[in-house]
Amino acid sequence: MNGKQVLRRLIASNRRYAAGRAKNPNQTPEVRQGLVDGQQPMAIIIACADSRVSPEILFDCGLGELFVIRVAGNIATDEVIGSVEYAVEHLGVQLIVVLGHSSCGAVTAAVQGGEAPGHLVHLVKAIQPAVERVEGREGGLVENAIRENVGMVVEQIRASEPFLKKRALAGEVEVVGGYYHLETGLVEFPEMNAGLEKYLARAGEGYSEEQRMLGAEWKGPGYHTRVPDGTWAHSTRSSLDYALALLQAGGEEWEKRAADIVDRVLGLQETDPTDDYYGVWPWLLEEPVREMAPPDRNWADFCGAILAQMLIEHAEQLSESLRERMRDGLGHAAWEIFRRNVGPEYTNIAIMGAGVALMAGEILDEKRLVDYGRQRLSRFVRHARRHGGFNEYNSPTYTMVALHECERILQLVDDEEGQRTANGLRGWIWHVIGLHFHPRTRQWAGPHSRAYRDRLGEKEIEELLVGAGVKDDDGQAYCSLQHLPCPEWSARHFTELRLEEVERRSCFVRSDAWQDSRWGTTWMSQDACLSSINHEDMWTQRRPLVGYWGIKSAESAVLRLRFLRDGRDFASACVHQNQQRNRVLSAFGLASDRGDFHVHLDRPDDGVFQVEDLRVRYELSGENALVEKLGDGRFALIAGEYMAVVHTMPSRFGEFNVVWEVGEEDGKMFVDGVCYRGELLEFDLESWGEVVLAAGLELLRAGEKPCAVSVKAERIQEGYVDISWDRVSKLMMPLCAHPAQSRGADFKQG
Repeated sequence: MNGKQVLRRLIASNRRYAAGRAKNPNQTPEVRQGLVDGQQPMAIIIACADSRVSPEILFDCGLGELFVIRVAGNIATDEVIGSVEYAVEHLGVQLIVVLGHSSCGAVTAAVQGGEAPGHLVHLVKAIQPAVERVEGREGGLVENAIRENVGMVVEQIRASEPFLKKRALAGEVEVVGGYYHLETGLVEFPEMNAGLEKYLARAGEGYSEEQRMLGAEWKGPGYHTRVPDGTWAHSTRSSLDYALALLQAGGEEWEKRAADIVDRVLGLQETDPTDDYYGVWPWLLEEPVREMAPPDRNWADFCGAILAQMLIEHAEQLSESLRERMRDGLGHAAWEIFRRNVGPEYTNIAIMGAGVALMAGEILDEKRLVDYGRQRLSRFVRHARRHGGFNEYNSPTYTMVALHECERILQLVDDEEGQRTANGLRGWIWHVIGLHFHPRTRQWAGPHSRAYRDRLGEKEIEELLVGAGVKDDDGQAYCSLQHLPCPEWSARHFTELRLEEVERRSCFVRSDAWQDSRWGTTWMSQDACLSSINHEDMWTQRRPLVGYWGIKSAESAVLRLRFLRDGRDFASACVHQNQQRNRVLSAFGLASDRGDFHVHLDRPDDGVFQVEDLRVRYELSGENALVEKLGDGRFALIAGEYMAVVHTMPSRFGEFNVVWEVGEEDGKMFVDGVCYRGELLEFDLESWGEVVLAAGLELLRAGEKPCAVSVKAERIQEGYVDISWDRVSKLMMPLCAHPAQSRGADFKQG
């Protein structure tokens, strides 16, 4: 671990100690014996000699983990600096913490002034410059001087010639200041608080004193809620996140506001045990649970996790009456999670719900919930091992949720079995992310089971690179949890692609019938990546085919495959694909068991959709993107130094011929296969008739010659058609609507 990663670990272990959940690790005779021949401490702590400040205790560390130097006033004498140099040079330590604390006697003596007796004069003399710097500054003189003294010692160490200054400037060692609060047991790292302060300032702009919740202009995903986009609304989950941040910041004003928010949100939960949505919160204050379309049961998990963290880490900041109500609310959520019993195929909620059950069981002293949480995590691991991966595969959004929930378990849960399982899962998740991270574009290669955006945001990229040790944590990003570093054996994936070209195949869902299994293919070169899934529906969150490549001095280009009904993604369309390196053969069909914009929430009762326009779309976004017709049914989507060439074939969609066209919409270029365009049509999938619609795509450097072989279709047996293209494996595609749950298609080696 580098210095920043060690610091994050110390912050997490200090929170554990402050919450009364210290593990007291590495104190056994076996550990002691193992250290006889040497030591490898992870941090240097320059602390005050005060008997109330014991770094090994307050950072919940054991033998051999910390190199502690203690002197009254945590000053840096030549002897102290020499000790620091030894630990950096000979023990390889990369983090130096200068630790001051509240009510420091040495600093108080310096503030009081006067003639110090005996050798105390040397301590007072060393601290006096800090006192002089803060005289006249707003706030208490002693506390200001304590903080200033820490800062000056940090400066002194960073500037120490010749050794430490050189190491600090090269980024080989981190030097930070900390402030230990005797009252709470928490260590505050001011340099790491910038993100929290920025978040509180930004979020606070939307706080309503009247509603006691955060308000914002609402933009929904298109399901679960009837609240129109653009409505000013108050989110339960965002408000609880804000309340947790307020408690982490501390202070009477913030703690009162946090209590007001929690009190308000608790009143919105469905608490009737006989109700179908018992234990669930609404998304918004403006739309109670029973008015949603339908309610989202996952809110018992999301909101329950935040309540549990507040109760574990911040109980002393809340009144007894509010704590009791929070315990009740957490209990309602935990028993709803128990009753619902989500299966392991629902990756992020399976892990999150297990964590909430474990935390609630320990908080409420309910053994059944602890046992359930433990068993649920173990069942998830067994399921994932059988399938070879996570069924909710490679989701940039929900893989990160799963990672965070494993970190939450490690930070907040005491149960050793639950901790072991969560730590193993955390390593597995980082491995999955590493295998799909494309270093040059800094994007998460597909295919994606669920994604809300086409590109990773700066916040997500920063978290991954900091976690992998590629980038330093500058403290500007806020998270309520202390993220743990990526395992070393996965970190290498985030720096470079070791080979000029890599093709990886991953099993996500393993079925007894091999053709029903879901396999993903990810191809990467140094500059670009292209990925696909062998069969999937076309729900708006899916990325069944996605590609990225770099554009000079601009964000990466993004290539997507979509199927649209009247301009919106159509979940009842499906695609079957084979990929070979930078080529993907895709055949499209209809899924008889899916919905409209959502996979199941909005399916018409009679299965008949009203449509005016249906089309498959290859879509490219990127700076100065272009689309060109190449002739012979081929089209090129071009951005920067790469182009995606789409090879079409004569296709039919029921009784209609598919017409291929190009264009631009919202700054994105497209190649569309128009399946229907006209007057309002009743679209009944079961009786629609045959669909023969396919295309090939190859990702090439601009100017490279496209494949000369055409995509072809050939009937081979009743109800099926063979789709072939050059050397890519053939697809055997059903002609009529079929359930997306089973693949319904086969592939052959071509």
